[in-house]
Amino acid sequence: MEEIQGAKKGCPRCNEIPLASATACEACGFPLHEASAAPFPELETPPWYVRWGCYFVDRIAAAALLAFCGGFGALIHHPVFCAIAGGVAFFLLRDSMSGGRSPGKRMGGTQVIDRATGFPCTQQQSVRRNLPLVIPLVNMIEAVLVLLGSDRLGDRWAGTRVVRPRIPGRTESFALRCGATIAVMSTIAALGVLAAIAVPNFIAARERANTRACYANQKTIVGALEMYRLDKGMKPEETPALNSALYGQLLTGGYLMSLPTDPGQGPASTDDYYLTDASENGIACRVHGSVDGRVPASRPFPHSRPHRHVRDTR
Repeated sequence: MEEIQGAKKGCPRCNEIPLASATACEACGFPLHEASAAPFPELETPPWYVRWGCYFVDRIAAAALLAFCGGFGALIHHPVFCAIAGGVAFFLLRDSMSGGRSPGKRMGGTQVIDRATGFPCTQQQSVRRNLPLVIPLVNMIEAVLVLLGSDRLGDRWAGTRVVRPRIPGRTESFALRCGATIAVMSTIAALGVLAAIAVPNFIAARERANTRACYANQKTIVGALEMYRLDKGMKPEETPALNSALYGQLLTGGYLMSLPTDPGQGPASTDDYYLTDASENGIACRVHGSVDGRVPASRPFPHSRPHRHVRDTR
């Protein structure tokens, strides 16, 4: 963990001379070394599980305040507004309390300080560093940065950092470890919910795009066959089967620029297209069906001579 050497005289943050038995500076609230007679400790960046545990405790405090404000707001007939205003205000300003220590950070023995001056976090800095946590997806990035031991985006924007006194042989409290474990489980659950929502939507959107591209290919093939028959003087019912030989003639004659492939089915999916009724320029795909909907979007036909299996029933 990264260490910061404290000052040799006075409080490491404000240079005030504290009492020898003091555990925190009376001027700025900076936590001093509690396990040593020397009141000027080295500082370190707390590990990720400590920071997650502190954050989880702050979330519980924010939820409790939200419920309290909602109950108070019910008396003035604005429960939702009061609940949201109280919860958001606490969540954004929590790191400016008690000399840079929110309720969770006080429990975990950590503090938010100004990166340049070392003074406790101000209200403006607290709002800046906590604002990204209320933005969807950005808060997930913040959690990953803490897990990797890097500075959060909010800390970089506000010019702050989270520190604690370095105490050799420190052991974390049971409550803090439980809070960190619950925070990890909550994050994993949130990621699972997002994946459960996003993945099906992505798959459905890709399938819709593939279907539209397949219908565009069918229209291209129909146009190429019409020009081919006009040049050859053929009747629609004399159109040969849509196979590699016919595709070769269409490419050689310039009726097609390239072989059409069924989107999403790979480069060898040209055979998915077949004639349903040559007399009406009927084209369909084994996967996405036909443009007019007369052939359903499925794979109901075998690969061998499928055009004989679909007839006009009108």
